[in-house]
This record gives sequence, C-alpha cells and structure tokens, in this order.
Amino acid sequence: LENSVGEFREGRFSVVTVCRDVETSQVFAAKITPYQAEQRQLVLREYQLLKRLHHPHLVQLHTALITPCYMVLVEELCPGKELLYSLAAR
Repeated sequence: LENSVGEFREGRFSVVTVCRDVETSQVFAAKITPYQAEQRQLVLREYQLLKRLHHPHLVQLHTALITPCYMVLVEELCPGKELLYSLAAR
C-alpha cells in the first residue's frame, strides 16, 4: 500500500488517511490507531469484529496491519460527509 495519498481526518483515538494499493490503484481508508500494551485486547477486538462483519450497508475491512504499538485497519473508502454530521442534520 502507498500511504497518505489523500486527505486525513483525526478523531479522538485514531487518524484516518487515504491510501492506494500500488498493484491495483484501488483507494482505501487507513484507520491508524496507536495503543498501549494494556489496550491490546480492546484494539484486537475491534479488528476481530470488523473481520466478521459483511453487510452492504457497513464499511468493509480490506486488510489489517497490527504492530506492538499501532493497528492499521485498511477499509473501504466512503467519500462524502461524516455519518455523525449527516445524523445531526436530521
């Protein structure tokens, strides 16, 4: 993956950036979450749940990279407004 080919957003626990698969040129969202050793189980739980979820109305997990300090979830890119802003407008 070629990282940071587009804009990024920063949340409370993670940073999301746009990345591209160098072989297929497909773009994805990379959610980068730093964590401490005592948080490892919580971080892995998010990965395990996303790995099992498959639904047309949910963002799909493409792959994940997990190091001792970071988890990177490579997910389907959904451009547009953030869901929270769309819900608040209703």
